[in-house]
Order: sequence, then structure tokens, then C-alpha cells
Amino acid sequence: MTDLVPADLPPARRAALAEVLGEGLATARALETLYRAFATAATMPTLARELLTLAVATTRVAEVLAPLATALGAEPGSGGPDEPVDGRASVSAASGAERAPLFARAFKGERALARACAEAVTLLDGAALPTLGGLAADLARDMVQLRHLYLGYS
Repeated sequence: MTDLVPADLPPARRAALAEVLGEGLATARALETLYRAFATAATMPTLARELLTLAVATTRVAEVLAPLATALGAEPGSGGPDEPVDGRASVSAASGAERAPLFARAFKGERALARACAEAVTLLDGAALPTLGGLAADLARDMVQLRHLYLGYS
């Protein structure tokens, strides 16, 4: 085991953590793809820029989760629900009616990602992993930004 995960973590907890981190990693990667596709389809520069900001933030989350998942031998998406969000965004996302389902998919993914990260912290039972613990504030900030975009652009 690497320094990323406590060596004395019980096997059952390690297995559960691998599943949760795999799920979170798959969700983060799917969200990043969704945000980039949505930004490309958006005809309003401000919306596109904000969506790209969310894509970058979600990429950073994946960068935190990936080494932890790898250290535990997790496969991205292992044990998680069928893809909680997908990366498709239609060219017709220019209209408010078409944007609403994309925002809904993003909200679903952000909630799943927040749950996975919170569960990982719980499974670590207080073990000091500052990189993982710091994600809660980042994810809350991203949800506020996404909510602001949804209210402003749908």
C-alpha cells in the first residue's frame, strides 16, 4: 500500500473505499466530458466560459481521486451506478429548453460525486487525507456555481 491510503485500513473498508473512489472517479470524468461538450454547444460566451471553469474544477477532482483509486486497485466506475451522467451535449443546447436536461444531468453528477467523496471520508474514519477532505468545499462551491448558471441560463 502506498502512503496515500493508511496501511492499517481493514480489508473490508479498503474494498468499500475502492468501490466508492472508483465510482467517484468515473463520475468526475463523465462530468468533465459533459461540461466540455456543453460548453462547446453553448452559443453564449459567458455560459461557455463558466462551463469550462466547471470542467477544469471537475478535472482537478479526478486528479485527486485517481491516485487514491489506483492505490486501492479500483477500476473507474467499479461498483458504482450505471454512468450517472453522460458526456453528450447536443448542438441544439443553445436554447433554454435544450439546456435544462444538460443542467439536470450535471446536477445529478455533482450530487453523486459529492456523495462518493463524503462516503470516502467516512470510510477512512478520520484518517488524515487532506487532499480528499478538501474536496467537500470545492464540490459545494461547484454546486453553487452550477445552480447560478442553471438559474441564469435556463
